[in-house]
Amino acid sequence: MKKLHLLLIITLLSVTGYSQVTSDCTAPSILLSEYEKDVKDIALKRIIYFDSEDAGLIDIPSAWQDTVWAGLAAIFNSFSIPERDTVFDIHCIHNSSPINSKIYKRIMVKVNESYGWPLAWASLNTVTGNAAVDELVNTYGFTVVSYSSFSDVATLETDQLINAIAFCEQMALNEGVIYAEPSYGIGDANQINYSRIGDNLFFTFSVKWDDCPSGCINRYMWHFFVDYNTCETMFTGAESYISTSAPIPDPSYCNITGIKTPKTEVSSDWVVFPNPATNIINIKTGNQAKIEIINSEGKIKFRKNTDDIATSIDISEYKSGLYLVKLSDGSSIRVFKIIKE
Repeated sequence: MKKLHLLLIITLLSVTGYSQVTSDCTAPSILLSEYEKDVKDIALKRIIYFDSEDAGLIDIPSAWQDTVWAGLAAIFNSFSIPERDTVFDIHCIHNSSPINSKIYKRIMVKVNESYGWPLAWASLNTVTGNAAVDELVNTYGFTVVSYSSFSDVATLETDQLINAIAFCEQMALNEGVIYAEPSYGIGDANQINYSRIGDNLFFTFSVKWDDCPSGCINRYMWHFFVDYNTCETMFTGAESYISTSAPIPDPSYCNITGIKTPKTEVSSDWVVFPNPATNIINIKTGNQAKIEIINSEGKIKFRKNTDDIATSIDISEYKSGLYLVKLSDGSSIRVFKIIKE
């Protein structure tokens, strides 16, 4: 079945017309900072899916994270792929879906107060005097944030990204603990899906919207392929499942790779004006440059290589909304937000 799946994927990649680009599987510091939770979440889901003995570990092993980091970095470093900007800088897609996440930062612990030490939690004191409980809680940075005297259940929270299911299993071994479990979330949201077949890595970035507390009705997806051996990367297409008239959410423009805002455009050697624009935008580069205009779905509306100092582009037929003007000269890339009225 896996061979058939792989053959189908290779066939699809060969007929899409997309090409692979050379990339780098080394994660830059901004990616490590912004996507640590996503990578650990993906890794933990795979540990659980494959029923690995590592599911009993509280710390998520780096061996499960390494290939995810490599693939994500390869996509992030593929600056020549416009859809890369869409998922990282425009829509800023993360694993935000509570029902699909395995990273829990809040747990619920039911205790028996007759053991004495739980009375500290009842007073919202994290330190109990029980050495085993205190060491476990302190090691993983938990604090008591609430306590129900009616049900004798303490709520603990941490900022650490761990396997909370394994933590709860360890907590439940202590005398005075009746049970411990993660506080499971509800509702759906944006998501990053990952799969691996041999050295072929597959990522899908999804924007979801409309009635997400009940599961999200609509979604738009961008698919990427990474060769783990060579780090070559390919955007393999986008697809959507839309059942209502609700529009795709406005991009959040987190700009983690330095997309410039209109306030800084006036001081740049490269200038895009006017902004907002109705019919024409003018672009001054002063030298040879590649110009691309990209809409909020990551689709390229305009592309041109120019040697002209200034270029005027007719955008009168474009839909109103936010667009990116991406300028590159081989050594640097600048991206400007513009509003089409």
